[in-house]
Amino acid sequence: MLKSVSTFALLSQRSANLRALEADFARTNEEVSSGRKSDVVSAIREDTPALMGLRAKYEENTSYLQSVSTFERRSEIMGVAFLNVESALNGIVEHAIVNVPDAGDSIGTLSLSANAAIEQIVDALNANFDGRFLFSGVNIETAPLHRANQPSAISGLSPNQVIAAILDGTAYAPAQPPAFTLYTAAEAATAITRFTEVFDGVNAGLGPPVDDYSFERSFYNGAIGGALPSIRFNDGAPLSYGATGDDVAFRNALQGLYMLASVDLNAMADTPAYEPYVTEALNRLTMAQDASRVIHATLGAVQNTVTERKTALEIENIVAVNQINAYELIDPIEVQSRFAEIEKQLDAAYAATVRASRLRLTNYL
Repeated sequence: MLKSVSTFALLSQRSANLRALEADFARTNEEVSSGRKSDVVSAIREDTPALMGLRAKYEENTSYLQSVSTFERRSEIMGVAFLNVESALNGIVEHAIVNVPDAGDSIGTLSLSANAAIEQIVDALNANFDGRFLFSGVNIETAPLHRANQPSAISGLSPNQVIAAILDGTAYAPAQPPAFTLYTAAEAATAITRFTEVFDGVNAGLGPPVDDYSFERSFYNGAIGGALPSIRFNDGAPLSYGATGDDVAFRNALQGLYMLASVDLNAMADTPAYEPYVTEALNRLTMAQDASRVIHATLGAVQNTVTERKTALEIENIVAVNQINAYELIDPIEVQSRFAEIEKQLDAAYAATVRASRLRLTNYL
């Protein structure tokens, strides 16, 4: 017995098939043009978690690599700053050595050299990257060190005013006698103590007005004892690097330099005060030299570690990209073949539709 076939049903089925072919054709065309699967999840099914893990790892590594790029630029600027600090210290130490224990022919320019070294070190440690001062600790928006004649916003005093006041005794309450009148060994010891109290935190721990005559309130603007910058590569402990402007290396450097820059070394020469005073200044400078070199070497070690880790991260990302592409990219030959097959099917479907649309009952009467 023949079944009745609905012409409308046949037309609907043909239209649905045609729409499905057109959708498949559009998806395949998109894959051909983009080189990627149009529906990755449907294509890889149970491997979807593995793909998500690879993408998460790639994004994590990329984030670390961005941190590495920032570190490389910051550490490069820091390295230059350390070189400038060491250059300033090397020059002044060479100048001072020939004037200890006795004043030499170049004693008349030693104070001038010390002043120049102060400016060189301050400029070096006030280095910034993208508006971020690198030696201020967490106070990244503030230059860490004042120039010799630059007043502090905290105390209103410049470093030179602080040094002048501790030497003439007016920094203290009650006022003390001047450090130097006869240039005796005892006076040299007093002057050394007063300088040390400025730079080692003693004055900063006292009440007004003496606390203003301190490194912390009149020389340095950065965070006191703040954390160093660091870089992290994974969930482990971060690597710290660099230094802040209140590091003991720079305190010693500035103490030794201000000791040489702020007194009349010509007048002090050939007196009992000269040898102990200038020797202590030189000791501070050589301690600063050694400490600065250690900090610089530590920075170099971190740079080497970062370079090695950067290479590892880049290799991990290359592997991840290859694995991601294996999941997401199409097989060009396979997709081209499928595209051609769908195109043939569409051509046939369109032709059948056109022929059907032309059929009339009168054609058979």
